[in-house]
Amino acid sequence: MQGYHFCLALALGIVFGAALVMPHGQALAQATGFFKTKIGNLDVTAISDASGQMGASLLGGIDNEKITQAAIQAGIQGKDFPSFVNAFVVDLPSGKVLVDTGNGPSANLMKNLAAAGISPGDIQAILLTHFHGDHIGGLIDTSGKAAFPNATVYADVAEDKYWLGGGDRGQQAKKAMDPYKSVDRYKLFSPGDEILPGVKAAELYGHTPGHVGFLFEAGSEDFLAWGDIVHIAYVQFKHPEATMSYDVDKAKGVETRKKVFADSSEKKHVVAGAHLPFPGIGRVSKSEGESYTYKPIN
Repeated sequence: MQGYHFCLALALGIVFGAALVMPHGQALAQATGFFKTKIGNLDVTAISDASGQMGASLLGGIDNEKITQAAIQAGIQGKDFPSFVNAFVVDLPSGKVLVDTGNGPSANLMKNLAAAGISPGDIQAILLTHFHGDHIGGLIDTSGKAAFPNATVYADVAEDKYWLGGGDRGQQAKKAMDPYKSVDRYKLFSPGDEILPGVKAAELYGHTPGHVGFLFEAGSEDFLAWGDIVHIAYVQFKHPEATMSYDVDKAKGVETRKKVFADSSEKKHVVAGAHLPFPGIGRVSKSEGESYTYKPIN
């Protein structure tokens, strides 16, 4: 997802596939821009980078009547759905890990990291789900220097090849990665690799050719940061077949989404999504037919 009309970040809880409800998650700390919680034996902090509106015209693979009904069920009027950009900090024994970096200096990642008591220098590793601008923009500051001076950036080998393999397509990605490459703090991985102790890369290809998630071992449960499996939660949990205009491989994206929903529901993963309503952490459960329900964590 690239480009937003920014507004104040929203802190709300929504059950998709059921009704609109008030927040009910129990967290260690809450604020408009950050949300701290415990997942198994891991401390996780959700950081709000931006929120705004996303037009229904971006949806495909689904008829307009289903979109309208999903909006009505969620209490939304008009053709725009609330949109969100989230990043996540996970405390590992080796240090703090940041999953994605938001849009960049014009958005709210740095401000809300500071509000949560996290400095850029605290981040030891950055795990990128993919190279769209709202995930890599925060890697550099306004001068083009590394915004996280101590972090090593980890990226999927297929994503790197797609964006940085030549041509004009990856100019933003090149600018974002170069400050880390120049000091040998840019590492590639393949799906299934253990990137850090207790953190494996999960192949979630489709939205982009190297789109991935990160599965964290959290003691009694697993935590999956799934990037852009969902963009418009109000529609895509009920209708996993719904695509987005900027999905590179729409058919593969649908196949991946259905598989991730099924796996997350069956294995009872806690999931985190870059575009789920802030704080973007919850659980998925099977509903009727091919539909699923998303509920923020308790």
